[in-house]
Amino acid sequence: GPYKAGELSRFVVNLEPRGEFHVNQEYPIEISLKSDDATSFPKASLARPDAAQFDEKKARFDVPFTAKAAGDHKILANVKFAVCTDENCVPDERDLALAVAVN
Repeated sequence: GPYKAGELSRFVVNLEPRGEFHVNQEYPIEISLKSDDATSFPKASLARPDAAQFDEKKARFDVPFTAKAAGDHKILANVKFAVCTDENCVPDERDLALAVAVN
């Protein structure tokens, strides 16, 4: 933030593997977005081409949204991804929740 009603804003979703793991470059990473009726997204689903950064060390998405009204809004993101070592790949799915205060 700060976030203002009626203006296109952004928040960031980062995937940064730890240790010997790296971001799987072939797995079809996807972020599905949901929120209340007062918040909208230009795209409700994001994939690899939408990433601001996508390499073995990090996948970063700058997620655009517009809150139509002031107040507290809750944004939900379901993130599907995979991280790998040289020997093993681990597909995973995480649910994220973001509380957004809009002026």
